[in-house]
Amino acid sequence: MSERVVIQPKQYASGSVLFKQGDASRDVYILQGGKLGIYVDEVEVAIITEKGSFVGESAALLEEPRNATCIVLMDSVVTDLPGKYLDNILQQHAGIASQLIKVLAKRLRMTTKNFTSMQKNVIHLKKEMNKMRKLPEKTGTYDVITDLLVEMNYVTESEIERARKKHEAMLATGVDKNIPNILVEMGIITMYQMIEVMKVQREIGS
Repeated sequence: MSERVVIQPKQYASGSVLFKQGDASRDVYILQGGKLGIYVDEVEVAIITEKGSFVGESAALLEEPRNATCIVLMDSVVTDLPGKYLDNILQQHAGIASQLIKVLAKRLRMTTKNFTSMQKNVIHLKKEMNKMRKLPEKTGTYDVITDLLVEMNYVTESEIERARKKHEAMLATGVDKNIPNILVEMGIITMYQMIEVMKVQREIGS
């Protein structure tokens, strides 16, 4: 049985550096009170003041160099989770593990939302460019869905072609299944990705 790790909040004076960009350190920090600044290439990218915020977890979990610098902007109280004991800490402190999972899930959701928004803007722009160039606009569900899958980098044209051939073979046996479902069955895309594409399709009014 692993030795129990005791963790306690610490006082950090204004100007203290918790970690620097490029460092190989693995500690994770939880802000209990105060203000932290996050900098990338000496440019401020975020100010953290919310109690319970995690800082530095990406480098610790992925075992990669720090992608930013974290500086204490005012006297603050921070809980330091030593990287070398992180696995034990997460096993022994269910509350911290649960909180970290929620933080990671929230960040993943925001990343996905931002990515989808960016893809929608690209698709809108391409549609407008096609109008200016007087190219015919595709309106069929079959073409729109497959085009979106390619535009969002979920599949390649060759994978779409494989799915189309399987679709035609299934039609010959009396089975009519749409291309996205075939791609899911073939393991090329996930159900989650298919749902994201369908959301984008509805939002751009295709």
